[in-house]
Amino acid sequence: MAKTTSIAWTDHTWSPWEGCTKISPACDHCYAARMNGWLKAGENWGPGAPRFEYSDEHWKKPGRWAAKAMRDGTRPKVFPSVCDPFDNEVRPELRAQFFDLIYATQPLTWLLLTKRIGNVPSMLVGPGMPGRMPSNVWLGATLANREEMLRDGPKLKAVSATVRFWSVEPMLGDLGEIPRELLPDWVICGGESGPGARRVWRAWIDSLRDQCAAAGVPFFFKQWGGRNADAGGCELDGAEVKEWPRAA
Repeated sequence: MAKTTSIAWTDHTWSPWEGCTKISPACDHCYAARMNGWLKAGENWGPGAPRFEYSDEHWKKPGRWAAKAMRDGTRPKVFPSVCDPFDNEVRPELRAQFFDLIYATQPLTWLLLTKRIGNVPSMLVGPGMPGRMPSNVWLGATLANREEMLRDGPKLKAVSATVRFWSVEPMLGDLGEIPRELLPDWVICGGESGPGARRVWRAWIDSLRDQCAAAGVPFFFKQWGGRNADAGGCELDGAEVKEWPRAA
C-alpha cells in the first residue's frame, strides 16, 4: 500500500479530532498548531479550546485502508498527527469511539504518540474504553530532553503495549546516561524543523544511538531538521539509520 505521508516512520496519518494544548518545550513550534492557525484561526488549540470533530466520512477512511491491507497481506502503520490521543480536553465518548475504530481495524498498526503518558492508565478504563491497550497499538511518549525522559520514561514502561517507543523529536537536549531499565522497544530521534527550529547537536544523537545499540534497541534517525524537514537530510555518517522494532 502506497504511503500517504512524508513522515518516514508511518504509512498514513489520520486523526480522530484536531486540536491540543501545548504542555512541553517540544510543543513550542508545533506544526499542527501552525496549520490549525492557518486553516481555522487557531480555534482548536489551547486550554478550553474546542477540539475539531471530523465528519462520518472521515471516520470511514481507516476501514478502507484495513480492508485493502487484508487483501494485500500488508500491515500499514497509521499515526494520529494533529492531536494527542490522551488529551484531557477531549470528550471521553470521542476517545471511546476512536478505540472502537482501532479494535475494528486489526490489519492496521496504530502508532499512538502522546505527551501525556501519565494519563494513559486512567483513560484506558474510562467509560466505553477497553481497559487495556489494543494489540495493534504501538504506544509512544515524546521525550525532548533529559528531564522528560526521567519523568515520563517510567510512566511508559508501566503501560503494557505490543511496542513501546520514544519519540526524541525535536531533540532539545542531551539525554545523558540513560538508565538501562527505562529504554523502550524502539527509539525515534530527530532535530526540529520549521520556523525557529532549535539546533540539535551531533554529540546528543551519537550518545543516544550508542546507548540504544549497546542495549539492542532499534534506533530510527528521522532528520537533522532546519528550516524544513528535508533541510539537513537524514543521514548519519553518510547512511540512513532507520531501524524497526521486532514487531514490525
